[in-house]
Amino acid sequence: MARLLLSLAAFLVTAELSSAASFWDNLKLDCGVSVWSDWGPSVDGYRTRTRQIYRQPQNGGALCPNISETDKDPWIKQTTTEKAATIETNFLLGSGGSSSGRKRRETTVRDRDILFIVDSSGSIDTHEYNTAKTGLANLIGKICGKIGLGPQSNRAALIIFSNKPQEIFDFDDHDNLADVQAAIRNIPHISSSTCTGDALEYAKTMFTLSKGVRRDRDSVKEVVVLTDGGSNCGADAVTKAAELQESKRVFVFAIGDFSPAGRIEMEAMASHPPSKHLFHVGSFLQFQNIVVTVLRYPNNCAPIVIN
Repeated sequence: MARLLLSLAAFLVTAELSSAASFWDNLKLDCGVSVWSDWGPSVDGYRTRTRQIYRQPQNGGALCPNISETDKDPWIKQTTTEKAATIETNFLLGSGGSSSGRKRRETTVRDRDILFIVDSSGSIDTHEYNTAKTGLANLIGKICGKIGLGPQSNRAALIIFSNKPQEIFDFDDHDNLADVQAAIRNIPHISSSTCTGDALEYAKTMFTLSKGVRRDRDSVKEVVVLTDGGSNCGADAVTKAAELQESKRVFVFAIGDFSPAGRIEMEAMASHPPSKHLFHVGSFLQFQNIVVTVLRYPNNCAPIVIN
């Protein structure tokens, strides 16, 4: 009897192992990859980052994505004209859908609801702050499409931040460009610490119908952060930026010198790829010169037509 019981137990174990092996052999598994590494050093103006494959696909699972990615280095020194062209191409002209015909393809600009977040911390002196305000007001005047509350118009809202965020105006407070520009030129200077994460958290409350934002299908939702340094208080800026990026396109104007840690934070705050969403400007004077250069450009807001 004992031998019979042992034989039965061995049979059951063998059957269970065989069933488990069959289960794993037929299980559909997607490719598994690691998170991206940090960007490598700049070589001829480009950088590369990589990730590892942890698991190969099995039984028809999703194939592995690219494990290497190359992008322009947004921190590389460029002339004022080069920076102005980069800002105009990637920010001022906007993004939108495209429609195809038999003989041409047109790229048209979609209406945009743009929230501006302006650093008002004490590391920016009064002259620099005034330069930033004037430059930003003028830059908004070059955004493709008019500012207004009607159809086929862009809407703008703005908050400033230092030790805490402060709303200056929401998306339906001003119905024309001149009023928006005047409001920007009059924003106060808080002159305290730099709680960027708190401002990004507050930004989520701005994208509601009560603040004048339109429905998702009616406009592109964007955030523009203008800052002179990394955060030093409040919520984690990288985490809060990632939450915004789930539904918003985030641009960052990084003005001045940044530590390695500050650069990492700025890159994480901006949408991907950094070369199209992170604009490093060496100083407030260069920012002013870039805006002056942009103002001299012809109006490039007509739909781009490719024959």
